[in-house]
Amino acid sequence: MSEYSFFSNKQIIVTGGAGGIGKAITFAFLRHNAKVIVFDNSLEGLSMLVSEWEKWPEERKGRLLPYSIDLRSRDSLRNVFERREFPAQTSVLVNNAGIDRQYTAENPSNAAWGDVLDVNLQGTHAITELVLRDIMKRNVGSITFITSIHTLQAFPGGGAYDTSKCALEGYMRWIALEYAKHNIR
Repeated sequence: MSEYSFFSNKQIIVTGGAGGIGKAITFAFLRHNAKVIVFDNSLEGLSMLVSEWEKWPEERKGRLLPYSIDLRSRDSLRNVFERREFPAQTSVLVNNAGIDRQYTAENPSNAAWGDVLDVNLQGTHAITELVLRDIMKRNVGSITFITSIHTLQAFPGGGAYDTSKCALEGYMRWIALEYAKHNIR
């Protein structure tokens, strides 16, 4: 692959970027020479991500910045964004982080409902608002929301997850409408 791509030296934030789809997204951006900041609450996942990254060619080193963070903590998020070592000028935010807990008619657990909506919806909202402040300064950038087939169809036990992903689609549509005038996709 060419050393230059559209994402060369652009800063990308990927939430939930240490495993699964998020990890694939992280490595895709890294292959395109982007600087990728990964937020994930799995220390084991972050450690494995860093180990795999260290096997890449030397000239690609220094492009991965992992942060262990729980998106439910707005104070932790704000603190990360206020750190001097945290690079400014984010170009892309990929909202990938998400959790699922069983929420059924037989077991409508308030804990499950709260956990899922806190991470999938409130956490995504918190980081999106912080990144939007940065992107607005330059009037260009993009935000991606990873949702689910659960937005099209309900699944057994998915009361909280289904709801969170449908709400994310609504939020995403509002962001697209409200921020299009600022060249934010």
